[in-house]
Amino acid sequence: MKNLIKFIPTSVRYSGLFAAALLSGCFSKKKSTNTDFMQNLSTRYNILYNGNLILDQAVNNRENSYHDNYQKQLTVFKEPTTESIQSSEHLMDSLIGKANRIILEKTKSKYIDQAYFLTGRANYEKGNYYNAAEFFTYVTRVYANKPIIRQAALGWKARSLIQIGSLSEASLVLDTAFMGLQSEKKSKSLIFATQADYYLRTGDTNSGVDMLIQAIENSHHKSDKLRWHYLLGQLLVHEGKLSEAYEHFKKVARSNVSYEMAFHANLNSIFLIDSLNPSVENKVALLKHMLRDDKNKEFKDQIYYQIGEVYDKAGDPSSGIDYFKMALQQESINNYQKTLSYLKLANLYFDEGTYEKAKLYYDSTAAVIQKDYPDYDMVNRKVIHLDTLISQLRIVGREDTLQWLGRMPKNQSDLVIDSLVGEYIVYLNLQKKQQAGPTNENNNVLERNNEVLLQRNNATDNRFYFNNPDAISKGLSAFKRRWGNRPLADNWRTGDKTSQQRIEEKQLSANAESQEELATDSAGKALLQKHYYTGHLPNNPELFDASDKRIMDALFNAGNIYRDDLDDQEKAIETYQKLLKRYPNNKYQAELYYNLYLLYAKAGNLKAATHYKEKLLGTFPDSRYSQILMDPQYFEKENKKVLGLRTAYNRLFELYTENKYTAVISGVDSALQHIPAEGTGIASQLAYLQALATGRIDSLTSFEQSLKQIAEHYPSDSLIVPLVKQHLAYIEAHRDSLRQRQPVLYGSDTAREQFVDEPSMTKWPELVINRGPKPSRPRQLLTISAKQSTLKQNNISLNESALSPQNLKTGAIAQNRHENSYRNKELLPDSAAYYFAIHVENPRVNMAPSRYGIGQFNRTQFAGKKLTHQLYRIDKDAQLLYIGIFGNYQEVKFYESRIIPLLQNIMKIPADIYQTFIITKDNLETLTDEDQILDYLQTIKEQ
Repeated sequence: MKNLIKFIPTSVRYSGLFAAALLSGCFSKKKSTNTDFMQNLSTRYNILYNGNLILDQAVNNRENSYHDNYQKQLTVFKEPTTESIQSSEHLMDSLIGKANRIILEKTKSKYIDQAYFLTGRANYEKGNYYNAAEFFTYVTRVYANKPIIRQAALGWKARSLIQIGSLSEASLVLDTAFMGLQSEKKSKSLIFATQADYYLRTGDTNSGVDMLIQAIENSHHKSDKLRWHYLLGQLLVHEGKLSEAYEHFKKVARSNVSYEMAFHANLNSIFLIDSLNPSVENKVALLKHMLRDDKNKEFKDQIYYQIGEVYDKAGDPSSGIDYFKMALQQESINNYQKTLSYLKLANLYFDEGTYEKAKLYYDSTAAVIQKDYPDYDMVNRKVIHLDTLISQLRIVGREDTLQWLGRMPKNQSDLVIDSLVGEYIVYLNLQKKQQAGPTNENNNVLERNNEVLLQRNNATDNRFYFNNPDAISKGLSAFKRRWGNRPLADNWRTGDKTSQQRIEEKQLSANAESQEELATDSAGKALLQKHYYTGHLPNNPELFDASDKRIMDALFNAGNIYRDDLDDQEKAIETYQKLLKRYPNNKYQAELYYNLYLLYAKAGNLKAATHYKEKLLGTFPDSRYSQILMDPQYFEKENKKVLGLRTAYNRLFELYTENKYTAVISGVDSALQHIPAEGTGIASQLAYLQALATGRIDSLTSFEQSLKQIAEHYPSDSLIVPLVKQHLAYIEAHRDSLRQRQPVLYGSDTAREQFVDEPSMTKWPELVINRGPKPSRPRQLLTISAKQSTLKQNNISLNESALSPQNLKTGAIAQNRHENSYRNKELLPDSAAYYFAIHVENPRVNMAPSRYGIGQFNRTQFAGKKLTHQLYRIDKDAQLLYIGIFGNYQEVKFYESRIIPLLQNIMKIPADIYQTFIITKDNLETLTDEDQILDYLQTIKEQ
């Protein structure tokens, strides 16, 4: 009856209203009720009726403006977008006005609850989810005795909370809604679907699948049911339930949905065919049949990609690569598909060890990838850190190959090396043909002939070092820099040159006067290649041990890169386990157990995590990593010890500058009695300060012994030990003159010849640089200009969320320093005068000890650079320490990469009060106050 009223003509309806009004007047004196009949009638068939029509129009606008990408996992609902919010804003304002009219004017109507509910729906369509949640909350509390509207309000409240990210609160609301499912069934589909949305957003796919199935069973909307069938197909594929996924996709493909949705459902179902057409040929045939359909012209790139996937999953990546390249050759505006194809090729080339091609395809991926791509962060991290990772993997490949050759009898290894040289000459000739006039056939031949037939090594791809022309070329360049143009001969390192050898060498020099010319000469390059092989083969236990150490270091570094820089936990686990399998008793064993425990625990594999935890505690009970697991307060205790050491260093440094050398010596002995694991870097600096104090009051013998003890006790130190070795070398070269000095280190005297760059001790706070007047500059100018420049250069929106996943470091939790893959070249040009700067937020902290550490670093790591470090006071707010000058961006970046890992030990102040950054000399001169520095730091972070 209620539905029939909607179809009554308006004229008849209003005549009915007039009659009803007469009847109401006749009976008004006989019966009194809580609601007014006329208000109910006008509210329901006028205001509410038109309000619901308006809401239906807004919902249609939302669903029609929503653009699904069927290659990605669909969302449970088509939520409001910027486009739908703008197009429906005036409609929703009208709806809110109608609802307010009911609330304010129809006070005796029984539809007040629906007016509040509609107001919540209108706010939801406008994207005002906070307001919507409040209105739905009001409905659930005030009208708790009306199950129909209460359940609907609970469902929409949960959706609103999910939209604003309040998932825990949404979960509680859904729990309440589920308790009322049996009393009201109209909102069942909404509540089941919303619960599915919650589960999928929190990563519980299995529960999400169960809820979607329930939502489909209780829904009466065909479009929603088909959408959820498609989504179920996608989720079941990820769960490995391919036959179930196939049924859901086929249901969508056979229904009356849009052609795009039907195409993708059909494409997915073909890929999942197993029992009906299990062979690769049948799948490919079906996909090629789709290629011939004119209606699929705009989807050819996706079809070619799926054919490539069929071949790749069948164990034929070579054929797969061909079809992935065909996918890229199609004219298409589908950047998502381009990203898939570029990334697939990059990963395939990377996995087979063809790193140069992999880098090119990763770069292409970075150029087209959109921020909503599921693996956006992972891809960007890989592009940024690819070179570092490749360098470690190449070390492993090179050393494995050299060891394989080194274990052969010499006559056999010579034969293999000769065949490798022959293969390389073939490669060079094919390369020349390609440069002269490449064809597709030549390209394919070149790629396939890049593999050397070394089946006995099981290394027929480019992970075998000498299959990789790029790696060989770099190795040959390094060989030539070290040994020159050497002809092939036995004992070529030390043997005397015969006249014939001199003739050959002259011929090589004549044919290749430079490395670039040599690179174009096939015979000369092949000859150098042969020298490289023979010159690096391990032929005794010591050389094999050294090679094993390089492999261990490279695998460990690669695992850390996967874990910390790429956030690829699976590859990190795989690499760590490979290292343990190859070298069970390596020097990283305890740390590897600890890392694997953390990684498995993070992945939820408690069995594996417990296994490595027990191995760590059982094998290395006294290690630092065992202490971390057994003592929850370990880091706090260690940090307190480190802080105490820093305080001690600052105090002893002041004593040193006051010439109280005996107090320094005894003070260092006291400080070194309890050194925490994290404090070894400061410990070496304390020992060095003690050695200098010894040299100030004692003879050469005592001073030299102190230096040797530092080198012995801290062999892995990269800050102090190189400086100590310089001192020891100087002592050896000037022993006679130094032996006569008592003490061996004199006081500061600029007129005499000083001992190996003796540091000048300038007391703080005298380090104030008078830089003259500064040009005034508006506070926000740097930030605004940099943002505009970045947008203009890259044609992209600024990435407000930097790539910053948490490291699983072996020490305290630390945040990665990921460089943005997009650099603003107006702010940081390639060529300019640069400084590396340290912004210290405390204006009173003593920077002299830290500056002394920077001086030590510069003298050991950049001895020939003549770098200076200057301190600048920023009003009364902060201090700015800047180091330079560097000639270009690459130089300052290299300096940054070397000093950052050591900065924790160099700086004698808390890490949370300073920040580092790179800046040009011109921009540095514009930073006149603390606000401008903070603006610049924010700009660098956001670029």
